[in-house]
Amino acid sequence: MTQEDFNHATFSVSSVGNIGGKYFVPTILRPQAAIIAIGKAVKVPKYVGHHGSAHTWEPIDSISFSITADHRILDGATVARFS
Repeated sequence: MTQEDFNHATFSVSSVGNIGGKYFVPTILRPQAAIIAIGKAVKVPKYVGHHGSAHTWEPIDSISFSITADHRILDGATVARFS
């Protein structure tokens, strides 16, 4: 990739999950407004309720992601709602 690949872009998506990463600190490349880094999908337990005295759990896929945004352009609440 070259700088030309990012010219005139406003938002980037990066995947660190394909190499096993869970969290990342994405860095904005100016003039972009934001970047999101998507982590590896993992199975985690999800509580779905209880039947009598037994609690029920089921496995679900979960991903982690990290967002960096330029707060001169985007309000933090807007970024939080997006996430």
